[in-house]
Amino acid sequence: NPMLNFAEERDLPFLIHSSIDPNDPWAQCADILKIADSRPRLRFILAHSCRFHQRSLDRVAALSNTWFDCSAHGIHCQSAVLNLPNIAIPAERFPTDYSNPAQALHDLSEAYPDKLVWGTDAPFYSYEGKKLQLRSSYAKERKMLNSLPPALCRKVSLDNTLAWLGEAGRKAIHTIDS
Repeated sequence: NPMLNFAEERDLPFLIHSSIDPNDPWAQCADILKIADSRPRLRFILAHSCRFHQRSLDRVAALSNTWFDCSAHGIHCQSAVLNLPNIAIPAERFPTDYSNPAQALHDLSEAYPDKLVWGTDAPFYSYEGKKLQLRSSYAKERKMLNSLPPALCRKVSLDNTLAWLGEAGRKAIHTIDS
């Protein structure tokens, strides 16, 4: 509560790593969304597209103070194709073609045009383990973004970010549009 109170007093937004893996007790989408619901004056972004968890994405859409980012989108799509446990199980997953990350980004941005925020999580858009290697790059992430229609590209790469930033975002957009 002290950190939330501090942020609320200063109009500071939160960007929070999110998870749906039951073995990750510190970043559960459901827990973050409960906090966001209880603190409507604070703004939150849940990272990693809520791991494509449909119910969490829909809850983000329903709350006026929450967004989700698509940081490390490419490797999360690879994870979905491989049905890795860091992604929602297929029955609970947002429906799209994860073998085509650009299409998945397009479908997410069309389904949640006012809630998706583009992010790369740079330089952590790749995962290199002993048994598993998931690779993407800033160039690949940017290419996926640029594949969106111009109006959606602007929403997810600028407008929604500025909305999350609140007053600071409104001032910035005035400067950009001037």
